[in-house]
Amino acid sequence: MRKMVKPKRLSFGGTIGVIAPAGVVQPEKLEEGIGWLIEKGFRIKRGRYLTCQSGYLAGTDVERAKDVMDMFLDDQVDAIICARGGYGCMRLLPMLKYNEIRKRPKIFVGYSDITALHVALQQQAGMISFHGPMVASSLCGEPETFSWKSLCEMVDGTGEAHFTGTFLRGGHAEGILVGGNLSVITSLMGTPYELSLRGAVLCIEEVNEAAYRIDRMLTQLLLGGKLKHAAGIVIGDLEGCDFKLPEVLMERFAELRIPILTGIHFGHGKQNITLPFGVRARIDSNVGGLVCLETSVV
Repeated sequence: MRKMVKPKRLSFGGTIGVIAPAGVVQPEKLEEGIGWLIEKGFRIKRGRYLTCQSGYLAGTDVERAKDVMDMFLDDQVDAIICARGGYGCMRLLPMLKYNEIRKRPKIFVGYSDITALHVALQQQAGMISFHGPMVASSLCGEPETFSWKSLCEMVDGTGEAHFTGTFLRGGHAEGILVGGNLSVITSLMGTPYELSLRGAVLCIEEVNEAAYRIDRMLTQLLLGGKLKHAAGIVIGDLEGCDFKLPEVLMERFAELRIPILTGIHFGHGKQNITLPFGVRARIDSNVGGLVCLETSVV
């Protein structure tokens, strides 16, 4: 993998671009989230097609892709935070100009379906991006303090990226931090945007899935030979998933001789830490968690 480029840190009073590259945004939640960011001292630039709708998508593919590119190309925008996930980001991947994005790296934040964009930005543009809270989901209403603090510290470069958890299997591993939503990761298999796990620390999260569906997705990754290349695995929140899931995880991961860390709160749960995908990281049962070994911004 080529050398990763890092975005500039986000300073107080900076301009945040808000886009909806996936599902339709609920206006009231969007305004609550934008209001929160303004209250915290940031300026906002709305994507041209932010409140559009085309079926179950927030505008046509061309419109949503244009909002992504326009935000990266706009020199007045310091960071980009997605409004929500849902579905639709995979449809945009062939339409983005990754060489142009690499020349203008910016903080890019989101989770859930935004995983597809994280993977593409990392592998096609060679750019670090951030798995974290979104404007019309995590930041609307009364944002969880833990999540907001984690996001701020990660994008302004002041926080220690050390997260404690519980190990299903102990050990030590180092690698590039990658991952996101398990359903999206498996959906990318067999495409030009398939996630590379060679020597990587894989982070996965999921929401509202039965145990057999999680089993099926993990089995697909196993049969495809993907998981055997990972250096370690970090399991985030499995919000609303089947109570039998711990048994499935232990059984499916049994053949892997790598450290597996759980209890790190990222994903669809109320607490949602910000993870910098593309940085080098370590999981170590001797220190009890995940540690990022480099800064994610410049």
